[in-house]
Amino acid sequence: MCSGSCLALEALSVSPPEDKPACSGECMIVVQPSEGRLGNQLQRLAHVLAYAEEEKANVYNIVVGEVSSSFVGLKGNIFGRYPALDTRLPVSCGCRRLLSKFIGTLTFKRLLRLLGFPQYNYWASNYESRVYLAGNPVIKKQSLRGTVHLYGHYYYCHELVKKHATVIRRYFSLTPAAARPVVKFMEGCHRNNSLIIGIHLRRGDYKTYMNGEYYFDDAVYAGAMKKIQELWSPIDPLFLLCSDAPLPAEAFSGFRHVVLGTSAIDDLYALSLCDAVIGPKSAFTAWSSFFGSVPRYVMRRGATQPEQRKDFWVCDDLRGGVTTDEKVD
Repeated sequence: MCSGSCLALEALSVSPPEDKPACSGECMIVVQPSEGRLGNQLQRLAHVLAYAEEEKANVYNIVVGEVSSSFVGLKGNIFGRYPALDTRLPVSCGCRRLLSKFIGTLTFKRLLRLLGFPQYNYWASNYESRVYLAGNPVIKKQSLRGTVHLYGHYYYCHELVKKHATVIRRYFSLTPAAARPVVKFMEGCHRNNSLIIGIHLRRGDYKTYMNGEYYFDDAVYAGAMKKIQELWSPIDPLFLLCSDAPLPAEAFSGFRHVVLGTSAIDDLYALSLCDAVIGPKSAFTAWSSFFGSVPRYVMRRGATQPEQRKDFWVCDDLRGGVTTDEKVD
């Protein structure tokens, strides 16, 4: 458990990654933006970066939502390159969108050939056709000969994410300006509380996603919070409530709780500074657990409450799993 005095800006922010030249050899991976919220975008990129670190490839990612400038590895990095390269240029979201539309065009392919990348290889993934990067001989062969263009969310290499976690966390640490308000808020929470539990109340699209499989009403979340109080008794935890929808005050009036709610990225990284997090299966809590090494419990139908403390586990390889024995993507 963390006290307020042990929290520092370094909890979320580090010095920008040292600018490095592009990796030697004709090895380029281009990640094109696709649908998905912040957690999905970060999770996908983490897997691709882990693969690039292992294979010494160059990654170019143009867009990470509206918050690219909040990450030390992307601030001023107009092409979203990994290894990071700060071009010292202000990069607007509009500029990144224009660049993203340019990817995959005939002009883009011609430009690659002029730059010495003669072969162009396009991959598209979806839930039914996932692509595992690690040990994939086809992608490895293609990346050595030219450009590999990845579109979609479902690219994985869990073992490499765990191996290169430090590199990923550094790249996606917040800039001091972005981290400061989150750290200040969480310092205040930890100062007078020995246990803080983050609750991710996912609403929005979850009401219809998979027929509402992971959509829970306020009473279910309140029941889980009550169970957590029992598990950690006599400690009375402070709950940090994070949601993508307004929260009715009366629903959680019986619990000591706080709400940050300034933005999705603030909530995401505040959760990483909690002592444990709970919520439905989501890349959002998976990322918070991974980034902060925070134990996480995944709520699902028939098991919306943890039965014991050891039901919480750290998502150290960014699997979106349910239990340690049943880790699913």
